[in-house]
Amino acid sequence: MSKKLSSTQLLGSQQGIDERLKLLKAPHMARLVQFREQLTEDAPTHVPHFDPLDGGVRARCLLLLDSPGRRSADSGSTTVVGTGFVSRDNPDPTADNLRAATLQMGLPRDATVLWNTVPWYLGDANKLAPTVAANWHAAMPALRQLVLLLPELQVVILLGRKAERAEKNASIGVRFADRSEVPTYRESGIQPCSPEDQGS
Repeated sequence: MSKKLSSTQLLGSQQGIDERLKLLKAPHMARLVQFREQLTEDAPTHVPHFDPLDGGVRARCLLLLDSPGRRSADSGSTTVVGTGFVSRDNPDPTADNLRAATLQMGLPRDATVLWNTVPWYLGDANKLAPTVAANWHAAMPALRQLVLLLPELQVVILLGRKAERAEKNASIGVRFADRSEVPTYRESGIQPCSPEDQGS
């Protein structure tokens, strides 16, 4: 069982969000920050940040969700208030489940990067909108571009049935898997967590 994290670690406070924003200046994040800024210029709505506590461009495993949830929306957004990060540390049940799943799969945090198939927020202040085919098609060029920024990438792990659409549409030349294939992660050279990693 993973240890309970504080509200700051869970991005549950403005202090936690501000500290995470400072970490975006780390070298392993530079190309991803630039990618996200360029994507934001053309995206129809807010695109959350990558989490700098993940592996950044050193990641060997891309954890691919569907689309940003309400807790990932920009903390300064006029549409919906959230942390502004795609993160397993967001203060919500989905992030809790994701954190538990990655520990169960034995994935060191610094070997992974977390992202969404559709990287911009779908919905309004009241609710998250469902992802439709047009959203996936519009987002595929960005996913292909992201893969090129991850030189050590070995596998894309699909988290959720909707994210599985990416496998059919992306054509990115990287092996796809789902979380049921735990042995394949270890065979691919993505080492299981050490005890020190378990609370990350």
